Amino acid sequence: MSEDAEITVRDACEEDLDAVSVLAARLVRMHYDWDNERFLKAGPSVETGYRRFLAGELGSRASMVLVATMGDRVVGYAFGRQEPRNWEMLMDESGVLHDVFVDDSARAKGVGVALVRSFVERMRERGAARIVLHTAAQNAAGQALFKKLGFRVTMLEMTL
Repeated sequence: MSEDAEITVRDACEEDLDAVSVLAARLVRMHYDWDNERFLKAGPSVETGYRRFLAGELGSRASMVLVATMGDRVVGYAFGRQEPRNWEMLMDESGVLHDVFVDDSARAKGVGVALVRSFVERMRERGAARIVLHTAAQNAAGQALFKKLGFRVTMLEMTL
């Protein structure tokens, strides 16, 4: 991958799911390494499970699966949904960014920014007045990115 390869963000398609499932499994493993008492343990079939999950999401009108490419290579993805009013979370209808992950080889090149901005823009086009995300307490890099893009801390999750 050339250093100056252009970043393209687009809707994911079936052909992207093998690459995305590898990235998603790395996201799961990273979270488990941060806190194995809170996060899902990624067994040997996590790529298969995530691929099956995202394949189902591709057909959902509420879901959004985006990929970032540099050249012909998928280097990141974002997944989220347009969620209805949620009384338990005290939240009106929102766009919820569930996953965003960038391959190590493409970090610090604007891929994460491009994915999050595209997600926000597309959710706003769908009518989402607010965009919400959760980030691991240990994810300092992610938190810095999200704050840079205008997100603010509104809730803290606590686990026992």
